[in-house]
Amino acid sequence: MMNAQNSAVFLMPGFDGTGELFAPLQAFLGIDAVVIRYQDEQIFDDYVASVAKQLPDKGAVLIAESFSGPVALALMARYPERIRCAVLCATFAVSPFRFLTRLSRFVPSLFFQHGPVQTRMLKAYCFNKESDPVLIAKVVSVARSMPADTIKSRLKVLAGIDLRPLLPRIELPVLYLQALQDKVVSQHLSRELVQGLPNATVREVDAPHVLLQSRPEECAAAIRSFIGF
Repeated sequence: MMNAQNSAVFLMPGFDGTGELFAPLQAFLGIDAVVIRYQDEQIFDDYVASVAKQLPDKGAVLIAESFSGPVALALMARYPERIRCAVLCATFAVSPFRFLTRLSRFVPSLFFQHGPVQTRMLKAYCFNKESDPVLIAKVVSVARSMPADTIKSRLKVLAGIDLRPLLPRIELPVLYLQALQDKVVSQHLSRELVQGLPNATVREVDAPHVLLQSRPEECAAAIRSFIGF
């Protein structure tokens, strides 16, 4: 358990970048938190800088899901004095689907406009048979709100992510929430991240990739226990 005194909690979103999908977690977390909302970032360092400028001088608690996990790792490596600990959720140090994401730079933005194919892929990879239809509809709605140019840009960022060399330098406490039914982040990528970090604890959650939304009460309890709230 971490000492929560003088801590500021930051919720860092997944690929959508909106922060709109944190509502289920926040309902059970019961903690005032800053929700990060990405805007016009183009390269990986832009995302790191966007969050860094919102961090206090010390005591930050980062809760980062999926796409934001590498951003949190970079922040911990660059600004360890400003961060107390981090919770990493269904995320990675090196991007999944690297070959496919590399191809995205050669595809016109028009291809990434939302349609039936994208919806089917989202349902196939991010959910399971037990997923709540209301949750699925919410995630699909948020995905549809993403401009095609933003999707292409973030896929390009994903294609270049490989933070494995940084991991041994990150000595801050980390809780890794692993989604056991994750079809996006493989067990290999999860294990590679955790084993590379000197001070990581794993909590397995029986959920698909959107674990904070699928199991918000269980995740909130694990987070509160870890950070000491």
